[in-house]
Amino acid sequence: MLAQTSKQLAVLQQKGDDFTRKIVLEKKRMSELDSAIIHVHNQIEVFRNRAKTAAIDVMNLHILTPNPAFQKADGCEIGKQAEITQKKTLNILEVKLNKLYQRNNEMRVANEELKKEIDHMRKRNKQCKRAHSLNEDRLAQLKERIEEEMKEATLINDRKDQVFRLKDFYEIC
Repeated sequence: MLAQTSKQLAVLQQKGDDFTRKIVLEKKRMSELDSAIIHVHNQIEVFRNRAKTAAIDVMNLHILTPNPAFQKADGCEIGKQAEITQKKTLNILEVKLNKLYQRNNEMRVANEELKKEIDHMRKRNKQCKRAHSLNEDRLAQLKERIEEEMKEATLINDRKDQVFRLKDFYEIC
């Protein structure tokens, strides 16, 4: 019976040792999990602080008040406040963008009208230059003809004068 009891005692001792090892392993695993949880909590806190700082920066981005007390954003719902402020700012910027698009389109239309007017003026200028050159050619031809006519008229006048002189000469004689 003593042998059986010592055998049972050895089995129980073995089970106790196994449980002790398992407890040590579980304690080690628990400490690793605790350190991982602490690390994750620290990262979450860092992320929250960064998000809060970013939200405060967004809220303070377009504040134009001269009172410094009203230039700080803070509170328990800073994320919601930042989102609301960001949406307002976004709406304001969208309205400005739409106005700029409208102005750009108006300028584009005005530029197209000016281009059409410039093209029309260029065509008129081209036509005027063509007409001017044609008229200059005609005028040059007309001047040449007039000069020829004047030469002929001068010759005829000279001839007439000669004829009158001869007539006067023959009448005197």
